[in-house]
Amino acid sequence: LMDPADASVVSIVEFPMRIRRIVQHPSLPVAYVLYEGNGTVGEWTWPRCEAWLDGKAEPPKEMARYSTMPDGHVGTNKPTSFMISPDGAFAYTCTRTAFFLPDPAPTSKIGVYSLGDDGLATGAIQWEDTGGYNTRDCQMSADGSLLFAIDVITSKAFAYTRDATTGKLTRTDETDLPHPTMVAAWTPTTTKECNGMDSTSKAAFHGLWMSASIISVMGMALTYMSV
Repeated sequence: LMDPADASVVSIVEFPMRIRRIVQHPSLPVAYVLYEGNGTVGEWTWPRCEAWLDGKAEPPKEMARYSTMPDGHVGTNKPTSFMISPDGAFAYTCTRTAFFLPDPAPTSKIGVYSLGDDGLATGAIQWEDTGGYNTRDCQMSADGSLLFAIDVITSKAFAYTRDATTGKLTRTDETDLPHPTMVAAWTPTTTKECNGMDSTSKAAFHGLWMSASIISVMGMALTYMSV
C-alpha cells in the first residue's frame, strides 16, 4: 500500500496465491480479493485509508472465501472481474471457463452475491449465463443500473440491466465485437460527449468503450457503442 502524497510504501500485505484484483467496499473496512489461480474471492478485513496513514491499522486478514462458479463446477475457472453495487448491497463476478474454442466446456457465468450489513457475502443469488467461454472483462455503470460483459472467444459484448432491489441481472442486448479485451462505461455529462445528441436523448444514454485485440497485430482498436 502506498501513500499517494509521496508514493512511499505504507505497508506490504502478503497474499496466499496469485491475485487479479482488489476491490474495496464503498463504505466498510472490507476488501474483496479476486484469486485468479483457484477461481475464488477472498473477503478481507481492510482498514480505511486514514488508519493506514495514521499507523493505526490492524494487519488485514482473510475472513471468508467463495467460488466464482456454481457448486459442482468442474474445469477451468479463472475469474477476471469483481464489482460492487453503489449501495454496497451486492457483488458481481465474471470468469473464464476456456481459453480456446471449447469442446463441451461449460459457459461462463456472472455470479451475483448478496452482501450483509458487515460486507460479507451471504450467498450467491444468481448465476447469469453469459453465453460465452472467456468473459474477459465486466464493468458496471456508475449509477449501478447496467452491467456490461465482453467475451474474447465468442467476440461478443453483452448488456444487462440490474434490479437495484434484488440485485439480479437481465440480459437486454448483445453485439458482435472482434475479440474484445476490456470494457469501460461512463455517463456522458455534455452534449458534445454524446456526438450531438440533444439533452433528452442524452439523459437515457450510456457510453461504452471497448478495446478489441487485432489478431496477429500488436495493437488495439477502440470500438464505440451506445446502449
